[in-house]
Amino acid sequence: MEIPMASIMTNASAMTALQTLRKVTTDLEGTQDRISTGLKVNVAKDNAAYWSISSTMKSDVAGFKAVSDALGLGTSTAVNASNGADSVKNMLTAMKQRIVAAQSNGTDPKFLQAEVDQYIQQIEGVVASASFNGDNWLNVNYSPDGSAKDLNVDVLATLSRSESGVTPSYISFTRQDMRSDSILGQATIEQKIDSTVAAKASQVFDIGTSSGVYIDGQNLGLDKLTFKFTSEALTVNYQQKKVVGAGTSVNGDIVALTLKPITTDVTVDLSTIKYTTDQATTEALITKAINDAIVKQTYASMLPSVIDQSKTLAAASQRQALVDSAYDVAYTKHLAQTGKATDFEGAKAYGEATKLAIGAAYDRGDTAYNAKLTDGTTDLFTAALDLSGAAAALTLGLGSAASTAAVTAATSAPGLLGAAAPTDFATADAMLKDRTVKSAFATIDGKRQLQFTVGAGYKSATASADMTAAGNKVVDTNYNSKIEGLWVQTKESDAFGGLAELKQLDVQNNATRSLEAIDSMLTKVIVKAAAVGSIENRIGIQTDFLSKLTDAVNKGIGLLIDADMNEESSRLQALQVQQQLATQALSIANQGPQNILSLFR
Repeated sequence: MEIPMASIMTNASAMTALQTLRKVTTDLEGTQDRISTGLKVNVAKDNAAYWSISSTMKSDVAGFKAVSDALGLGTSTAVNASNGADSVKNMLTAMKQRIVAAQSNGTDPKFLQAEVDQYIQQIEGVVASASFNGDNWLNVNYSPDGSAKDLNVDVLATLSRSESGVTPSYISFTRQDMRSDSILGQATIEQKIDSTVAAKASQVFDIGTSSGVYIDGQNLGLDKLTFKFTSEALTVNYQQKKVVGAGTSVNGDIVALTLKPITTDVTVDLSTIKYTTDQATTEALITKAINDAIVKQTYASMLPSVIDQSKTLAAASQRQALVDSAYDVAYTKHLAQTGKATDFEGAKAYGEATKLAIGAAYDRGDTAYNAKLTDGTTDLFTAALDLSGAAAALTLGLGSAASTAAVTAATSAPGLLGAAAPTDFATADAMLKDRTVKSAFATIDGKRQLQFTVGAGYKSATASADMTAAGNKVVDTNYNSKIEGLWVQTKESDAFGGLAELKQLDVQNNATRSLEAIDSMLTKVIVKAAAVGSIENRIGIQTDFLSKLTDAVNKGIGLLIDADMNEESSRLQALQVQQQLATQALSIANQGPQNILSLFR
C-alpha cells in the first residue's frame, strides 16, 4: 500500500474535494432549473433531439390555435346560414298553404297573393342578412362574365404534417343559393277561352343589354318554358258552287267543316340560349326556339283533325264536280241528240237521273258503276263511272251516241284550308299558319315582355260571299283558344337565384302552376338547408376533434420535455446533502498544509 506523500505544493485531497463540490453544484443548478421551469429539456443543449421535436410540435399547436379560430368563424357563419335556411323553409311552407287555398272556390286570390308577396319580401330579407362578418352561405356573387366568384367555400379544418412539411386541410362545399333574383316576372294570362283578345298570355322577360345583366356569349340561365294550349272546336260552313251552262254558277251543297278541340302541353328547351350581339338578336333567338317548338308540338295535335276534315271537304267537292258534270253533259246531249232543242224539261229529267245515279255510286264508294234510264224498250240514257284512276272517268250515252268526259276534283271556297287537302306536314304547315299560337317580344307597360298571341284562324270570320244563305253565316268573332300554366324554369346563374321562380308566383291567374313551383322550391330549400346543416355539424365535429388533437400533441410534448417533479425533488435533497459533504470535505482537505507546518514549530 502506497503511503501518500505530504506536500505543501500540491493538495490532492483538496483538488478531489473541489471537483466533487463543483460537480454537485452543477447538478444542483440543473435540478433547480428543472424545478423552476418545470422542463427537463428547456434549451437545445439539454437534449437536442427532443428539443427539436418539441419545438416543431409547439409550432403546430400554435397553428392549431389559428385553425380553431377559423373553425369558430365557420361555426358562426354556418349557424346563421342554417337558421336562415330553416326560416326560408318555414315561410315557403306557409306560402304553400296559401297557394293550396287558392285552388278552391270561396277564397279571395287577391288577398292570398298579397300575403305571398309579403312572404317573398321577407325571404329576400332573411337570405340577405344570414351572414357573419360579411360571409353569406345563402348568396352567390357573380363576375361580369357570368361566372360565380365565390360559389365554393373552404373552411380551414386542420394542419397535416408529413416529411415534405405542413399541409392545410379544408372542409369544402358550395354555397346554397337562395336568392330570388330574376329577370322574369309574373305572367299575365287571359282567363277566358272565348274572348275578343288575341293576346292570350305575356311574360315579363327583361334580358337587358350587354352593359346590364349579360355580356355577349353568356348563357342566359334559362331552362324549360312550358304552357298548355287549348282550343275549342271550330265549325265553318262552306258553300259549294256548281257550274251551269257557260260561265254561270249556282249554289251547290253546304259542307260543314269542324276542326276538333285540341289540348297540347308545350315544352320548349331554352337551356342553350346565349346572349348574342344585342338584345333584339337574343330575343329573336328565344322566339324562334319557342315558335319552332309550338309548330312541332301543337301541329301534331291539329293535323289529324285538319287533314281528316279537309279531305272531307275535298271529297265533297269532287262529288259535287262529278254530279254537276254528269247533269250538264246529260242535259246538253239530250238537247243535241234528240233533235228536240227546246225540250228543256226532258233534258232536265235526264240530267237529274244522271245525278242520282252517279251520286249514289259515289256515296257507296264504288270504284266502277253503270247506270241507265229506259222507257221499257229503249235505253234513253246510259252512264259508266270509273273512280279507279287519278281522275274520275265518266262515259255518258244517249240512245246510240256516247260521249266520254274526264271529271277532276274541284273545290270551292275552301277557306282556312287552302285549295287542296293537306296530305303531309309541309302542306298542312302552310295552311295552318294562322291556326296556332306564336310568341314575340313587345314593350308592354314599359317592360319587355314575351307575348303569346293566336292567329285569326281561331277567330270565326263572317261568312264568305259564296255562303249566300243568311242562315249559314258565321257571326261568332271571338278567339276560341287559351293558354294556361305559362312558366319559365331557370338555372342558378347571374340573373337567376336559386329561388328565382318566386317572382313568377301568381295565385290569381296561374294558381296550379304556382303550386307546382312552390312545392318544387320547398323541396329544393329542404335539400339546401340539409346541406348547410350537414356542414354545420361537420364543423362542430372537426372543432371537437381539433381540441382533442391539440391536447394529445401537448401531452406528447410534455412527455418529451416536462420534468418529473417527484424525481427532481428527491434529487434536490440528495444534491443538497452532497453539497454540504463536499464543502466539509474541501474544508478538511484545506487544513492539510497547516498540519505540515506544525511539524516545523
